[in-house]
Amino acid sequence: MERQRRRSRLRAYGREDQIRPRRVDAAPARAVLQRLLDSGFALERIAVAAGVPHSTLTTLRFGRRGAHAGVHLKTIEAVVAEALLRLEPQIISTSTVPATGTTRRLQALVATGQTQSAIAELLGRGVGNLSPLVHGKRQIVTAATHDAVKALFDALWDQRPEGPKHDAARRLAERHGWLPPLAWDDPDTDPEPPAVDRDPDLVDDIAVALALQGDGPRLTPAERRICVRTLWARKYSDILIAATIRCDAKTVGRIREELDLPAFDQIELIQHRAA
Repeated sequence: MERQRRRSRLRAYGREDQIRPRRVDAAPARAVLQRLLDSGFALERIAVAAGVPHSTLTTLRFGRRGAHAGVHLKTIEAVVAEALLRLEPQIISTSTVPATGTTRRLQALVATGQTQSAIAELLGRGVGNLSPLVHGKRQIVTAATHDAVKALFDALWDQRPEGPKHDAARRLAERHGWLPPLAWDDPDTDPEPPAVDRDPDLVDDIAVALALQGDGPRLTPAERRICVRTLWARKYSDILIAATIRCDAKTVGRIREELDLPAFDQIELIQHRAA
C-alpha cells in the first residue's frame, strides 16, 4: 500500500521516471565498499553513514540469496551507488553515534500512542527503514538521525493521540516492554534498566517519602509525578527538585508540564527562600 501511494504521488507530480529508480553499473560501488571493509569498517557502520539499508550492502557485497545465491548484482540503484562513491572514511568515523538513545526515544513515542508509520512520515523515511531501529536491531545511527529523532521526541513526548490505531501502538509497546517518555532522565546515557522492575503506575509510599528527603531509591514514573507535585508546592525549582529526587532537570520540566504546573519566576523563588 505504501509503495502504491508513493507511485500515485509521483504520477501526480509528473515524476513517473522516479517510479522505477535509475540503475547503474554496480562494480564501482562494490569496489568502494570492499575498500572500506578492508580498512576495518563494519558493514553496518558503512550502511548507516551512507544512509543505505544494511541488506542492500549485504547483497552488493555477497550476492543474491535463494536460487541465485552468490550471483553478484550487475546493476544497482543510482542513489545507492552515488552514496557509496562519495563516502569518505573520515565521514564514517565521525558521523555515527550509538543508537541507544534514538531507539529509546522512538519506543517511548510508540508507548504514547504514536504509530510507527506516522513517526516514519514525520522523519521523512519509510517504515521498513525505521522499524529495525525501533526494535533495537541497530547499534549505531547517523548523528543526523539521532538529532532528528531527538527533535521529534521533544515535540511529541507529551502528546497522547487517541483512536484505534494509537491504542494498537500502545499495546505493541506494552507487549515489548517499551518505556514511556517520563521513564527516562536522559535516553542517551541512562543505565539499563532505567528503573526498578516494578509496575510504572505503582506507588510505594516509603520510596516517595525517602525520595522527598533526598535519600530515595530509583522511582517509578508515578512516584516521580507525586514527588514533583509535592516539591513544586514547596516552591522548589526544577533544578532543586531534580537534585532531591535524583533525576535530570529536563525530566522534571517534562513532568511539570504534563501536570500543568507553571514554572516559578526566579524573583518569586528568591522571595520565598528569604521568607
